[in-house]
Amino acid sequence: PNRYTPEDLLHDMVQQAFEATFDFLYLPTDFNTKKNKGYGFINFRCPASALRFRDVFGGQRLMRYATDKVLDVSPAKTQGLAANACKYLKCQASRIQNPWFKPMIFVPPEDGPEVGTGAAPWRCLPLTEENLPEPVRFVLATLADTEHRGGSSSCQDERGRPADALVPARISGQRRVTVSLDDIDSASSVPQGQRNRHRDC
Repeated sequence: PNRYTPEDLLHDMVQQAFEATFDFLYLPTDFNTKKNKGYGFINFRCPASALRFRDVFGGQRLMRYATDKVLDVSPAKTQGLAANACKYLKCQASRIQNPWFKPMIFVPPEDGPEVGTGAAPWRCLPLTEENLPEPVRFVLATLADTEHRGGSSSCQDERGRPADALVPARISGQRRVTVSLDDIDSASSVPQGQRNRHRDC
């Protein structure tokens, strides 16, 4: 529903035990209506979490507000935290100054183990280059240097590899999966393959 805020969606996800399974959430907002645009993106830290999210939320109504719309969950065109951060910072960072309208990133506690081992929860921060983990900032700097030297787009390196392929293996851990969320009418006749209209900048 368009009245959903990122905080509403986070609350529903935490209630379904998805806390600490994702590191990027973006629910774009219409600046005129101050409501979401009916779609969003979540980057999960492993494929299993993305599949479980699809099983739990796909085809379901979000019940916080009355609605006939159901949630369509599908793979997004842009995959990984670094690639999503790169895309946003390149396309929209200069247009969106209010931190409430920026994507959210989720980073581990500065000290201690991750969530689930008795540590403090992951920190939720607005997406800015300064708030990104150091390995991701390194990737962005590498890509910016590639673009400056006349290389490929700023979300790929000179070999055309996506941004997250550049994150050192010891940092990146498991493969990430980004999913796209779309609000659709429950009686919609739109073919499923056309529901996920990825919004490029």
